[in-house]
Formats: sequence, structure tokens, C-alpha cells
Amino acid sequence: MTKFIFSLITLLISNLLLAQLPVINLPEIIAPQQYVYLSPTGNDANPGTMALPKKTFYSALDKIDFGIPGINNGQHYGEVVLLPGDYYPKATSPFVQNENQWRKNINGYYGYKNISISGIGNVILHGDSLGQSSQMIYLSGSKIKLHNLKIQNVPLHGIFCQGSAIIHHNDVSIDSVIVDGAIDFGILITGYTRVLVEHSTVANTCLRNEHEKDMLCQWASGLRADNCSNVTFRNNRVYHNWGEGINTSLSEYVHVHDNLVFDNYSVNIYAHSASKAIYSHNLVYNIDSIYWRYCYNGKGFSSGISIANELTCTNACFLWSNSCGSLVSCCSETDYDHPLLTFVNYKQVDSVFVFNNILLGSDISVWDAFSSFTSYANLSNIFIAYNTSINVFGSNDAAKALLSIILGTPFVNYKNMNIQSNIFSVDLSIPKTSVFSAAAPYGICNGDWLIKFKNNGNLWSKIPVIAGFDFSMDKEQIFLPKTIQANEIDKLIPGNDHPELMYSSQLLDFINDDYFHNPRKSFTNSGAIENSSVTETENTLIKELSITISPNPVSNVANIITLKKISQVNIYDSTGKLFFKTKNKIINCSNWCSGLYIIEIIDADGHISSMQVVKQ
Repeated sequence: MTKFIFSLITLLISNLLLAQLPVINLPEIIAPQQYVYLSPTGNDANPGTMALPKKTFYSALDKIDFGIPGINNGQHYGEVVLLPGDYYPKATSPFVQNENQWRKNINGYYGYKNISISGIGNVILHGDSLGQSSQMIYLSGSKIKLHNLKIQNVPLHGIFCQGSAIIHHNDVSIDSVIVDGAIDFGILITGYTRVLVEHSTVANTCLRNEHEKDMLCQWASGLRADNCSNVTFRNNRVYHNWGEGINTSLSEYVHVHDNLVFDNYSVNIYAHSASKAIYSHNLVYNIDSIYWRYCYNGKGFSSGISIANELTCTNACFLWSNSCGSLVSCCSETDYDHPLLTFVNYKQVDSVFVFNNILLGSDISVWDAFSSFTSYANLSNIFIAYNTSINVFGSNDAAKALLSIILGTPFVNYKNMNIQSNIFSVDLSIPKTSVFSAAAPYGICNGDWLIKFKNNGNLWSKIPVIAGFDFSMDKEQIFLPKTIQANEIDKLIPGNDHPELMYSSQLLDFINDDYFHNPRKSFTNSGAIENSSVTETENTLIKELSITISPNPVSNVANIITLKKISQVNIYDSTGKLFFKTKNKIINCSNWCSGLYIIEIIDADGHISSMQVVKQ
């Protein structure tokens, strides 16, 4: 036993060096140097002041100056401010900034025009009058801020910020934006360093895939950062999108946290070729069966959090000769300054941390999709800890598991997979459901992949039995009671002779709180919630955790719907100023001005939830 303990401690110390959370930097947004105002009743002959606003974005764009080469690196920052009302841009006047409206050659040097867009009060951008395949907002500058906007019914993307895959642009901040209805992406950001999307809602997008139209399955996303670095998505609601909900593809230094993500087609949160990435404190669930993935015969429920290497690039390097397990994939791109294909150092999956998430009717999966002889895949240093995953409801022909590891080809380098102190509770009476599945072909790079799977202190409704895997450090509870107190786990499950080995916090010492951001008093319990780790069904837990406001938008009265006791409700206007306080769940909004408000709800335990409400 002494030798065993020494070996375990050695293993924990060696992995501890890898278990360091990455530091993710937030955008650096500066004050605009110039403002131009728009109104649905404005006139493009006006100067663009608040009193005399313009009508179209193109006219506002022309009003804002380019930077002067040699001064502030040629950068100039302007903001288009939308006064309250309903905007119906036409095909000839969308909110689109083309390259010649972003930079201008002045005596051989470039001057740049960087544009932010914000709304005052209730601002709604309608896509009904746009031309086919037109996007609502398209920007290319740096230090972009988008704030207090509602976008509806767009024939392409709701918001598209396009930088460069070769040399990133810098700083995008999107706050208090609603995108409801888009044919493709809701919010798409590509080629940027320092990205923040918060307090926003993305719903009913990726409609090209709706009910598998034409079986094309183009796999847009509700909210996506592609080939970016230092990405933060927090406190957003992403749901009912016919593609991935949140996708951080080909990006590094990522933090996706405190989001509500549900009923998205195929994957709710997708860590596609992401590295140095954190996915924590998210509530993810599936209730509506129409969002199960059926495209390409992939029947089954939508995944909860999926960590994968797809190795999808605009152009691949077919003669690439990297060694097995390279942390980069071979891709080439073009941009406005690089018309010829240029190598891009895309990262592969490495150092991914998934913890303190609650997944209901959905799963956690790790898989490799398209590795090949010319582009070896990498799945390394993956830490999945203190998550609660409960029940899988899917069609009877769906054999999905709460945790799965699928290595699709022999050419993936797979190492250091850590599964610790999670709860995996599945209803075993449902046909073909399971708690764990694993599959890999012969010839995995870098040796036997089974010995690189490390698990400790997990609680399963049924301990998996798969050849080559050792679950002796985990526990089993066939019927999980509604709640499990931390000091009761050892009493519930007999046969734990060495509890000090079952629950070690050394490996994952970066976790110091739980799903609600309460400090963890100890690390002796499994799951996302300290001292209240699991419930019988996902419906019960959704009711316990969820706070919603109905109706939204609201005309007269807003109702806070929750089973929790409320201690304080703070209402903030669109500028962030505290507008109103109450302790009631019924809020009279009849005398509010039209616009966007943030309602902050503090429950009796001190947990804070915030969400947007639109006053009509």
C-alpha cells in the first residue's frame, strides 16, 4: 500500500505542473473620438448630431474620419449611436463596413476608421428589407464596441466582425445585444485578439439547418469565435439555434463561463480545436427533442460540452510532414494583404479545463474527427472535474453516454486525460443509455492510450465496465438521492477503505468554488454544487437553478419566475445606472421608458443572476 500511495502522489505532482489555468485578457476599448447619431426618422442631409440625426449607416460611416498615418498608428475611432426606434435597413444600406471604408491609402500609408455601434433605449434592427444573403452588421476594425442592440430576422449573419486569420485585429466587446433569428451565424468573430461577449442573447439562428432543410447541414453557430485568442463569453443565454450553441473553434486562451446554453442542434458548447481554454460554471441542458442531431444519420441527443479536433481549415497543406502529436495543424489562409496562401499556425486541443458545469440531458465528449497522415491530431492535458451530468433523454435508437472518448483515426496523439470528482447519473431504465463509452482504433500515436486516462473520486450511477479502464478510484450509487451532503457520501457508499485517496484536491487545486461561485469548504464531495451535489431528474434541477423573466419583451408587468427566495432585485438602465430596487417578484414596468434594461436578481443565498429585459 505504501508503494501505491507513493506512486499516486508522484502522479498527482507530475500532473499538477500541467493543471495551471491560463490567463485570458479582456478587450481594451478606448473612448471614441467622434460620434454620429442615427434615427429611423432622421435624414442623411443632417449633420448627424443627436438633435439632427442621420438615417442610414452608410451616411454615418462617411461622416467619420480616417486616421492620419503617423498619428496614433493611423487609427481613428468613431461610434455610431442609434436613437430609439425600429430600423429597417435595405439591401443598399445595411450596417456594413467594407475594406475601403475601414482603411485608406494615404501617400503609401494606411489610415484606419474603427467603428463601434451602440443603441440608446429600445433599438431594434430588422432584417426583413435586406437583400438575400445580406448580413446585418459587418465590421473589420479594432477596438470595436457593440452595445444595446436587438437584431431580428437576418438573411445571413446577425453580427460578423472579421479581422485576419494571418495577423489578428484587436479588441471586440459585445454587451447587451440580442440576436433573434438569422439564416447563418448569430454572432461570428474571426481573426481577433481579445474578444468579450457578455450579457447577450442569441436564439433561433443557423436557420439554414432548420429541420434539416435540403439536408445541407452547414453547421453555423449561434455564438462563435473562430481563429481568435483571448476570448471570453460570459453571462449569455444561447438557445434554440440550429447549429452549435457556443463554438470557440481554432482559438486559444478561451474562457466560457456562467452561460445558460440549451436546446442547440448538435452541440451546446463546442471546444473545436481549442487550446488553453476554460469552460466552467455553465448550465447546459436539452429538453426539446427537435434539436436532437439527425443530420448525416447522426441520430441522438445534442451534446452538452464537446472537446474535439476537427482540423478544418480554409486550405490544407497537403505536403505537411509534422510529427505525431504536433500541437499545430497545417492550414493556409488569405486576407486583404496576403492574396497568396499563407501558412497559419492553428492550434490543436491542448490544456482544456472543464469544471463546475451542470449538464442535464446532455453529455461531455472528447473526440477526434479528421486527423490524417499529413495532419496528425492532438488531444492532450484535458481536465474534467467537479461537473454534474444527469440523465440522457433521447430516442430509443440513440446509444449516447454521459461521458465519451472517441478517437476516430489512428493518428491522434492522446495523453493526460483527467476525470475527477464528477457526478454521472443516468436513468438506467431508458433503453441504450449508458454512463461511459470509449473507442479507438489500433495504432494510436505515442503508445497505449488507455494508460493516459486518469480518473479519481467520480460518482457514477453505475460503475463502467470497459476492458482496459480502471475505475477502482471511483464510487457507485445506483439510485442517487435528491441531494447528497458532503459528509454523507462515505456513509452512503460502503467499501471506501482509503478516503484520502478517493478525493484528492492536489491534482486540480485551481478549483476553489462551486457552480454558484460559493467557496468550497472541502473537496470531499463530487459534482458542481457544494453540499447539494445531485438531484433525481434534470427537470427538478432546472426548476431549482433557473430564473426567468416573463414576458420579455414586457409592456406593463414583468414576472420573475423562480423557486428561489429573492432578497433583492436591482434594475439598471442601458447605461449601467441603477434605475430601481425592489424585493418583489412582480415588477411594474408600465412607467418605464422603452429600451433595454438589466435586471439583477440576488437570491437568499447571495447568488446573483442577471438578464436583459426589453421594455416595449
